Amino acid sequence: VLEVGLALLRAERPQEARIVLLDVARVRADDAFVQATLAEAALSANDPDGARTAIEEAVRLDGGSWPIRVRRASILRRTGDPRAAVESLLALGESERAERAVVEELVAGWLDLERPDRAAGEWAEFARIQRGSPGITFEASLEAARLHAIAGLDDECEAWIEIAGDTLPDDPRLELTRERITVIRRERPNR
Repeated sequence: VLEVGLALLRAERPQEARIVLLDVARVRADDAFVQATLAEAALSANDPDGARTAIEEAVRLDGGSWPIRVRRASILRRTGDPRAAVESLLALGESERAERAVVEELVAGWLDLERPDRAAGEWAEFARIQRGSPGITFEASLEAARLHAIAGLDDECEAWIEIAGDTLPDDPRLELTRERITVIRRERPNR
């Protein structure tokens, strides 16, 4: 039955998904994943309070694993509280902060708070942590460069473009990101 609820949610039928998921939650009252999925269905059905209630129950049931905490942060951010979302993820331990999903949600929160500099810093730290994985370092470096450009921090932007170029010099995304950065700089209000 859970699979039916998930399928309805993917089919963008949140009201119907919620009905099915509420039935599943009655049977599997101690299942954090069911509660987290119910939170997504509630949010999709324009019930932010229901989404917050369900995700808090998921966190309680789960004991606070990083995947559930990322889902909680996402719900908080999408229901209008990006500050609480960011704060909750900043409280995670070092190993959890090294997870891509955590970084992506932190970046989304910082951007909602209009802090591209902090968002860039998250990608920069992720690139440092993942330096043994060239593909990940490259992608994170490009994101750090792009967000530093948005923040108007051109020296940092250039440093991260250089790191990306040193990591995977022949990757076509390098030139594409350079072009995007040129556009970002040209469109900045202070220029």
